Amino acid sequence: MNHLISTFCVGKYAPIADYVKGVTIQDLTKLNHSEIIQSLPHQIRLHMELFLKDSRVQRAIFWTPGMIYNSDDIDDDDDIQSYEQPFENVSKIEDTGILNLCNQIHPPVNIKKFNELLSKNGNTSYTYIDLSWNKLYDNDLTSIVDVIKKSNIDVKAISLACNNISGYSKTSRQKTDENLHYLLEKCEYVDITMTPVATIDRLDFFKSLEKDSPSFLLKLIWIPERWLEAKVWTGMICKELQDEVRDVHRQYYRWIRTLPLDNENNA
Repeated sequence: MNHLISTFCVGKYAPIADYVKGVTIQDLTKLNHSEIIQSLPHQIRLHMELFLKDSRVQRAIFWTPGMIYNSDDIDDDDDIQSYEQPFENVSKIEDTGILNLCNQIHPPVNIKKFNELLSKNGNTSYTYIDLSWNKLYDNDLTSIVDVIKKSNIDVKAISLACNNISGYSKTSRQKTDENLHYLLEKCEYVDITMTPVATIDRLDFFKSLEKDSPSFLLKLIWIPERWLEAKVWTGMICKELQDEVRDVHRQYYRWIRTLPLDNENNA
């Protein structure tokens, strides 16, 4: 159920209520929490920060399907010019082994750029490929996997976070799961945090991994770091794997912080 935030605004959270009228829990899955806090008057910010860290709120957010875009709401020419502009923040691949395309290859225009970048640089091994925040759907994941297969590259980690990959439809579910299986077999880490496939609506995907490919669950990154200790995610997998899954996530987030992903490392 997609609750209104105001239903949680009781007691010490009551001062927040006037600022979140009509806003739902699902809306929170689409917003940066730091920006939410900064947008409020100073006297309310502490209340909101505590609110967003409240275990009840985190549990409600986690069990709410993530960012779902209705394709009917997106015009064919929407932001098309910005997609066609040159990449301004592509990492120096030959120096770092990192391909940073976060929020840069929105389909359908620049999906081909992914192929071009992999081809022209001639790298056979990548430390990290970041494809987060690109409005990618299931069919785009198929295109990305096809490019990686044809390029015959090694990839330690790939991030698909904050995209629209779901496998919700009957026609796309099998192919989406196959694509994720391929990446999990190939990579050490596959980050799908804040995607629909990482929600309760795709519990079948997690149970399938748990039954047939438990080692893949130890490569799959699906829990946002701020939720690791809240344990709101534990209902998705069996108790026997929970400690290992938590440890893998901690290891991944520590590793990510060691990578040169800031602007000074970008071309």
